[in-house]
Amino acid sequence: MASEYSSDTLKKVSGLESEELVDTYLDYLEDIFLLYRVPKHNNLQESGKEKDIPRKIYSGDTGIFKAVYPGYPDSLGLRFENLVFLELLRREKQVFYFRNKRECDFVTKEKDSQNVSAAIQVSVCFGNPVVREREILGLTEALDEYGLEEGLILTMDEEEIIIADSKDGKK
Repeated sequence: MASEYSSDTLKKVSGLESEELVDTYLDYLEDIFLLYRVPKHNNLQESGKEKDIPRKIYSGDTGIFKAVYPGYPDSLGLRFENLVFLELLRREKQVFYFRNKRECDFVTKEKDSQNVSAAIQVSVCFGNPVVREREILGLTEALDEYGLEEGLILTMDEEEIIIADSKDGKK
């Protein structure tokens, strides 16, 4: 759930013989909606080298995921991010994540668009000053990258409007 992976690492931990076989199994799991692979948004999409783009995995059903991997950390933050991802899919968005110096959980495009239309962060503990700064800076970096005027930080229990200088995330 919300974990970045590489086919090489999955090959090693699974004991499978090749990265191609790992990718085939992941394709099967994606075909039956048990997991989704979300690519990092960058210019490789346009170059046709989409296989080389780092990806994150989200679960199609967190209950089944927890049953299959009982030792996986049961993090409210990971489940909340996974839930937001599933809602974005339900709304028929093209979903990516952004990482440069910092990370933004989601950047989205409308169904048949080439342009990023939204940047979204997901945070359970937004009241923590360190988390707050990290989330704002990640969001503002994505906003700058895609020329967006505003973004969204989804939290569990806080609501406010933050006006920040998009260059450094400061108020």
